Amino acid sequence: MRQLPNPQPGPIQVVSFTGKNALIDRPVYAQRVEQLLAAGARGVVLNLPEDFALPLRLPGRLPLDLPSPCFSALQTNLDCPLSLVLARNYPHLVLVTQAAPGARITQVYNHFQSFTEDGEQYRYPLESLLVVQGRDTRFLEPPQVYRDTAAVMRGPLTLATVAGLTTQKWAGVQPLTQTQGVRLSPPGSVPIQDSQAVCAGGCRDVQDKIIVLGPAGELVRTPWGTMDRLEAQAQTIRAALNQDYYRVLSAPCQGSVVLGIGLLWWWFLQYRPWPWFMYGLGVAGWLGITGLALGVGGVLLPVFFGLGALVCIQATHWVMELTGQLEQLRRAERQAILNQARKLLYRVATDIHDQQLQQLKLVMDDLEASLDQPQAQVIDHSLDQLEQIGRGIRNELGNLRSLADKLEISPQLKQGLDQGIRALVDEAQHKGELLLPVRLELASLAEPLTESSWLDAREDIFRFFREAFTNALRHGQGGTYLAISLKRTLEGAELVVENDGAAPFQESGYGTKAMNTISQSLPGGRWEREWLTGGRVRVSLTWTMAKR
Repeated sequence: MRQLPNPQPGPIQVVSFTGKNALIDRPVYAQRVEQLLAAGARGVVLNLPEDFALPLRLPGRLPLDLPSPCFSALQTNLDCPLSLVLARNYPHLVLVTQAAPGARITQVYNHFQSFTEDGEQYRYPLESLLVVQGRDTRFLEPPQVYRDTAAVMRGPLTLATVAGLTTQKWAGVQPLTQTQGVRLSPPGSVPIQDSQAVCAGGCRDVQDKIIVLGPAGELVRTPWGTMDRLEAQAQTIRAALNQDYYRVLSAPCQGSVVLGIGLLWWWFLQYRPWPWFMYGLGVAGWLGITGLALGVGGVLLPVFFGLGALVCIQATHWVMELTGQLEQLRRAERQAILNQARKLLYRVATDIHDQQLQQLKLVMDDLEASLDQPQAQVIDHSLDQLEQIGRGIRNELGNLRSLADKLEISPQLKQGLDQGIRALVDEAQHKGELLLPVRLELASLAEPLTESSWLDAREDIFRFFREAFTNALRHGQGGTYLAISLKRTLEGAELVVENDGAAPFQESGYGTKAMNTISQSLPGGRWEREWLTGGRVRVSLTWTMAKR
């Protein structure tokens, strides 16, 4: 005699059934079910092996220990033992079937069901026994309408999910009216035990438990990854019994949560009060809201919606801020190129004024002096000088054109002045132009990359370094070292190029003139070349630079 169960069932237990012989698997499965019920199980969830989907009736009377209704004069019905178990104990059983993907068609196992004498009606309501494995174990769903795969039964059936019917039959929980997500535990939280071990000598420790019985090994996907189908069923039933599922708030409530958090985030982005403090406060607030939502009623999804809104707002702000910085950098680079163009024009105009125009003035003076007594020799000399002046002006303009085509921010300087210097030294070593041991002490200057004045000055400083570096290569290859340093000073920065093995050379010429021009164009710029003992020469450039 079965004892009256407690109002709430005990723990969920998973018992696996492993088939070994097609002739005896079905009778043995039916025997296991009866043993579990006789031992006091609250109910058994039946997951049938795959080969149970088709009827199995063999000709003749087989030597098997089966109930007498399972034999006839012509055949042995191997489906009969389980059919009798279902007929006697259907209030304590749930039979699981699976729907075809994307369709409302399912297998109802008519060969295991009991019909009336005319074969037109089931002896029990099929909806009270048959359930459908949910399409996704994360959800509990309200009953759905299905049709029989074999089209044997008349009319459609409204079938619930495993957890829905199980909790209604054995715990008095009303069927669901909307889809709800259950909280599952990691795989392995519900152990799977073998049926032979559990029921050896009588099923033990199953009193008032819900037993999930079936073949193990089929995996389903869950939020925790893949999980055995039997364990997933057990966890879903447990979550439904404990009402441990996510509740979805109404659309107005969700909108209010998203709007409120969004306005708070907008206020933070707008005024930026103590950024790190506010970030910490925001994270603590979200964790608090999440904990409150879980504790009060499992209202977690709206919190995730709010978090998603915050992430989107923050990402949008970051993208806009980054876009603004890139645009500011492009404007600064364009302005720096314009500044370089102005300096180039000024330098060319100055060179023409100081050289060709001065020579032209001398020629004109000579011609004017010889107007009273023209001499062929003076005129020929003047014509030669005029031709030379024209050639010089054309050369200056040609240089201007070629340099104008190359006006851009030096690619080596994109990562900073120190990296540009390092790249130039590496290139010289790679080409075999620099054979001396090199000592580099290059510090990052924390450059104001969005200021066009600095980008313009950086180009000039790099040009200065190129000139000093070229001199070191030309005059110091017989030395023992080349030292290059770039560092911050109290008032700005300093660039030093030092080498030995160089004999004193003339300090005039185009290179020295370019160095003078560059140092004068820099804020607080100053450069000097020092001849030290041992044939060492030290070239330094200093300039003022705002601290960052």
